[in-house]
Amino acid sequence: MTHLSEILTAELALLRKRIAATGGLERADLGVYPLDIVETGTIRNTGEAYRINDGWSTLTFVEEVAANGGSYLGIDLNVDAAVAVLKERGLIDHAYFMQGHSLEVLAGLLAESADLGRFDVAFLDSDNDSGLILHEYLIVSRLMNSPGLIMVDDVDPDSTGVVKGHQIIPWLAAHAVPFRLEKRHGDGYTTGVLIIEV
Repeated sequence: MTHLSEILTAELALLRKRIAATGGLERADLGVYPLDIVETGTIRNTGEAYRINDGWSTLTFVEEVAANGGSYLGIDLNVDAAVAVLKERGLIDHAYFMQGHSLEVLAGLLAESADLGRFDVAFLDSDNDSGLILHEYLIVSRLMNSPGLIMVDDVDPDSTGVVKGHQIIPWLAAHAVPFRLEKRHGDGYTTGVLIIEV
């Protein structure tokens, strides 16, 4: 079974290879490159029992930043659980959080960004709302470095209950934006991570 943290770790490694291929990886021999990461939707529950199902992508990304440099920005309506998990693990100094609605925060970042190349990785996981995810993508795609990586968690095109991908996948297809879907397993269920290489 492939869990979310395994998918994220593998995708970050692939991104480093793409960056190295463009000559942008200064320390390619070490496989280390500081990535600037933004995430919409952070850890929602602090108990270890939630780690597999919720994915705890926040922890995976902040561990990445702690090990390799770069930055992590988490955006959520309530960041208390994420802050608590990172404090417990001694990682809070490697993370920055903005509390608020993802579209408002991302739009603010876009308005203040002079060069638009602000992030290497974006992970969209704020809510099971297909319109929200598409709009997050449309904003964050303008904030990305190239090569870069945009991912959306909990995507299942065939599900009537898990709808995050229901608008973004047709939009990507209509605009000839390549993407792929990696299956991920939780505790008793399977969903997907939408991968878009920038």
